[in-house]
Amino acid sequence: MSNQGTCGPQETLHQIVSLYLSSRPSFYAFIRPQEAFLLRQNISLLQRPILDFGCGDGFFTNVLHAGQWVDAGLDIDEEKIGRAHAVKSYKKLLCFDGERIPFASESFATIFSNSVLEHISHLEITLGEIYRVLRPEGIFITTVMSDKWEQSLPLGKILGKRYVHWLRKRQRHKNLFSYQKWQDTFNDHGFTSGAVIGYVNEKTSQYLEVCHYCSLLSLLSYKLSGVWVPFPHWHKPLKLAKKITSIIQDDINTPIPDSSALFFILKKAP
Repeated sequence: MSNQGTCGPQETLHQIVSLYLSSRPSFYAFIRPQEAFLLRQNISLLQRPILDFGCGDGFFTNVLHAGQWVDAGLDIDEEKIGRAHAVKSYKKLLCFDGERIPFASESFATIFSNSVLEHISHLEITLGEIYRVLRPEGIFITTVMSDKWEQSLPLGKILGKRYVHWLRKRQRHKNLFSYQKWQDTFNDHGFTSGAVIGYVNEKTSQYLEVCHYCSLLSLLSYKLSGVWVPFPHWHKPLKLAKKITSIIQDDINTPIPDSSALFFILKKAP
């Protein structure tokens, strides 16, 4: 990766955390940098043409690599697609109708999807479509939340199922499966697993939950101005990036049974 340079793993992770703190609500800094770091480590697997399924506003992809390196980005949210045009990381951006991916069969050698599938209402249809547009022996890299996420919530343990169900609705989680169920679901749709990496342990899950509520000011800022972090330099004197990096650096490769999130490298059959 050209923007990774000669940085060591910890320095690279610190840089990604800093980017998220300067541009996104603080809770993102506990999870998205890990996903970006893992994808960077496996960047050699991404062969063109590449589809970013659930690209959002393109920020995550731009963190990976500035410039037009992804052939197509797809998202269900038209407003986010509009914002994604500004980052200039995609050759083509299209809206997804929630059912059919608007590309011909076997169009892509690689598809990656970051923290999207747990939010999909019609997962069976979506995975069938991803399989259809992926070439034989193509690579599908995806990150998903697992059922350990809700089991790790400290407020959930205190307030019970009603709180957990409320938070699930707020976060729009439709599919919080165990590792085995995710694995079986992918296998049922013709994908074989090349590797699975756990990330986000119980401690980080707790930080994530707390920081969701600490980020309410960021949400207000976004509603009023379209900017998540109006004063990004506030984070530098607080050394938040260094502190968060120290928390999450050992989080990657969390044992799968203990992990709230999973990084899958999948392959379509020949």
